[in-house]
Amino acid sequence: MKKLIGKFLNIIFSFFKVHNNRILFETGRGLVDGNPKALYLYIKENCPNDFETFWLVEKGSNVDNIQEGEFAYYRSLKSLYLLATSKYWIRSQSNGSLIKKKKNQVYIQTWHGHGALKKMGYDVSNAKDRPPIEHVREWDYFISSDPLDEKVIISSTGYNKKCSMLGAACTDEILKINCDLEKKNKIKKQVGISEKDFNKRIILYAPTFRESDLNKQSIDLNLCQLSELKDFVVLVRIHPLIKEKIDNTVFKGNIINACSYPDSSELLPITDILISDYSSIIYEFAILNRPIVFYDYDLDSYLAERGLYLDYKSELPGPIVFTKEELFNTILNIDDIALKYQTKLNNFNNKYNFLNDGHVCERTIQFFKEEFYNK
Repeated sequence: MKKLIGKFLNIIFSFFKVHNNRILFETGRGLVDGNPKALYLYIKENCPNDFETFWLVEKGSNVDNIQEGEFAYYRSLKSLYLLATSKYWIRSQSNGSLIKKKKNQVYIQTWHGHGALKKMGYDVSNAKDRPPIEHVREWDYFISSDPLDEKVIISSTGYNKKCSMLGAACTDEILKINCDLEKKNKIKKQVGISEKDFNKRIILYAPTFRESDLNKQSIDLNLCQLSELKDFVVLVRIHPLIKEKIDNTVFKGNIINACSYPDSSELLPITDILISDYSSIIYEFAILNRPIVFYDYDLDSYLAERGLYLDYKSELPGPIVFTKEELFNTILNIDDIALKYQTKLNNFNNKYNFLNDGHVCERTIQFFKEEFYNK
């Protein structure tokens, strides 16, 4: 039935004109965040008259960053119309849609987490034959941030078209917010930090999900000891796929649930210490040159079941800890420990963040105009 409806809709919308200056942004999760958001904001600030811009979002999504009238809800007639008539689709998730891309439309994939860390797609199963995954076949361009990032997207999805190494647009916003004290205090307030705690050091715990987590009714974060760190505020940001499974009794005192904050990138400039594991968020945070702690209580099983792209233990720009006690003691001594990892952090940034210089959006829109718009 879905295929029949899709075929019918595509026939109808095939008669609609494609607008050559119209860009449709979408994250695939119904949010306004990541690389598409950064590019959208750059256009609105620097060349608002050059393009028509629109977003696809879920009902209930935070649309504060979108100008009035520039969004449509998924599965609405307006969303189908915009898919059919926008010359450019800029997305950050590998997702398909009922409306199929026409030959004179351009699909630019920016991805939703720059930097290759945990294995995905064909690389997990070590597939011998790697044809493009169905929803990857529509991509026309992939925007990468470093050579490994580009290599991995090809091997893991079978993508076989053009790549452009320009950097991760969302890092522009991270660096910009980092220099704006008023904006950072606004974010702190919005996430639930009281003004009396604005000067406390902030820890962000942002792990990726495990496949086994998807089948659990409830997930214990094993963070109870961090509640003893009275001079710190601990923000918890769990992967969207499992955030509803958290045992909410952990959120008390200095531990705050930040899972519903609209854009995880905005939390990074207010963060003093990141605790993560196999999440690509470490690449974005590393540009701030602040301590990262890797809480890898299941490292051996994760390596065996999924695998990682990096030479994990030798390349990581921070200490690996395996127990709650190790994590607690590491945070207590983080300043001395961070000094020991400064060279590794510099090397990590030189290798994987060399393009994330605060000018990625400028570079990407310039490339965009030269490659497509002015032809």
